[in-house]
Amino acid sequence: QTTFTFKFCPHSAVGQFWCHQQGQVEIDGLLVGRRPQEGEVLFIIEAKSDQGRSELAKHKLVYPTLGLLPSTSAYMKVVPVYMRVRRERDALVFYIAECSLPTAETTSIDELEVVRTSAWAMQW
Repeated sequence: QTTFTFKFCPHSAVGQFWCHQQGQVEIDGLLVGRRPQEGEVLFIIEAKSDQGRSELAKHKLVYPTLGLLPSTSAYMKVVPVYMRVRRERDALVFYIAECSLPTAETTSIDELEVVRTSAWAMQW
């Protein structure tokens, strides 16, 4: 947990920006990786264990992304990732949704979009 100050719009239909002033933000995980043609990528991870709900509170990814962007190198792409793990018989299944967010200056929470999904199973 850390605190960040940033501006955001709660919904694109509102059109008014609010200030998240030194507010607490929880980040489940950060990972820097390298992708071909993209270079270094900062993955901001929100992780949940399956408790019957499959919906994501978008602010759980938007707030850490907006908070970290000012201290991220300009060349580094920032990718919010939602990960849910579910126990199924003899395996743990990881459902992963890679998201995108428009530029920080014009960001509304509802503009977070899922761009790629995958599932990975780890059997025992």
